Amino acid sequence: MSELLQSYLIILVETFCCLIFFETFVDSSKQRRGIFSSGMPVVFCLSLLSLIIAVLLDSYGVIRQVVDMTVTAWILSHYFRERFRKCLLLSVLFAGLLWAADYIVILLYPALILHTTENQEIKYFLLIILSKLLLFLVLIILNGFMSSNDIKYIKTRDWLLFLILPFFSIFITSAFIKNIEMILGTELETSFIVLAWGLIGMNIAMFYFMRNIGRRENLLHEKELFELETQNKLQLYEAISERAEDQRKLSHEYKNQITCMQSLCEKGEYDRLKEYLAQISGETLHDMDYIDTNHVFVNAVLNTKYQEALQKKILVICKVNDLSQLTMEGADLVVLLSNVLNNAIEACEKCRAEQILKLKCVYEDGDFILSVRNTYDGKLKKIGDFFGTTKADHGRHGIGLKNVIAIIEKNQGYYAVEHSEKEFQISIVIPQETH
Repeated sequence: MSELLQSYLIILVETFCCLIFFETFVDSSKQRRGIFSSGMPVVFCLSLLSLIIAVLLDSYGVIRQVVDMTVTAWILSHYFRERFRKCLLLSVLFAGLLWAADYIVILLYPALILHTTENQEIKYFLLIILSKLLLFLVLIILNGFMSSNDIKYIKTRDWLLFLILPFFSIFITSAFIKNIEMILGTELETSFIVLAWGLIGMNIAMFYFMRNIGRRENLLHEKELFELETQNKLQLYEAISERAEDQRKLSHEYKNQITCMQSLCEKGEYDRLKEYLAQISGETLHDMDYIDTNHVFVNAVLNTKYQEALQKKILVICKVNDLSQLTMEGADLVVLLSNVLNNAIEACEKCRAEQILKLKCVYEDGDFILSVRNTYDGKLKKIGDFFGTTKADHGRHGIGLKNVIAIIEKNQGYYAVEHSEKEFQISIVIPQETH
């Protein structure tokens, strides 16, 4: 293998590692166009430029490093659509990791090289391969613990299984170096070089394979969130339709009821009229909307959940005001209110003592404030960074809580959770845009 080709392959591996490092700390989901729409053209373009810089500035070590880091930052700032300053800092940090990996291999040199060999080229080549494998291992660990992209959806168990490959590759390469005198000058020499490159290629390919698994898990997660949101909306719209139909039937009966009351008055049968009024007023009040906030979506959710709580013998205490100034999207309000109240009602149902739900849903000082306090059975389950009451279908329950948090973050709000042995409370504050 020619020296120039080998140098390019080493730079190509470093470029892949550089891209993985950047993906750990930047948002890689932004829309890209033109030559920067795909990672592979960027990798090959950047590796070729790095090779040219290395050849032209071979005698100027510091200048070569500065130019290489600057070019890397400029290209990747366009690829990731990030600020150049941030990309330059990441480029410097990656160069530091690269030097650190080389320094560790240099420290291990006396332990790895037991015998001096005449052919120094293959010895240095294997040491470089070992350095890149160490770098790759560090990047994989960083990516697994700090990544903000699809990688975070891979389960810890799968990550631990994946780490077996880079550890195994490091072990095999170290064994090659220790027994280098056994392969020099034999037919195995070329095979070991190819095998060493193959180990690096397998590690890179496995990383992108795992990332694709993470992307698939992310899509499945988003699908579950969408299905849950759709289910909540369908339930709400069905409830609204049923209540509208009930109101239509009631209004249709009003004429007959008024005629009946008029007849009883004319006949002077006031006792029967009184009984009849008590009967129809009870039926009418049962089907009326108790809560009016001047916001159609909020009214629909609150009245539906209020009726549901009453049917389950849960005492509901409400504090609401005029919410007509809310600027949140109706869909966000529906999902937020539905999930929070569903959890509160389900928790109250399990409570064998008092079943009380206290709701505060107000607009104050430019903020939408939602606070729900409910009694529960004292059992809590931590789902991510959120505490929720236990539920048999904890998978979908967890999705509902994550959906609530996602909507709060989307609308630049914040929340707090408090709980005692008997009561659980979530308080949410979402600033509203003023027009």
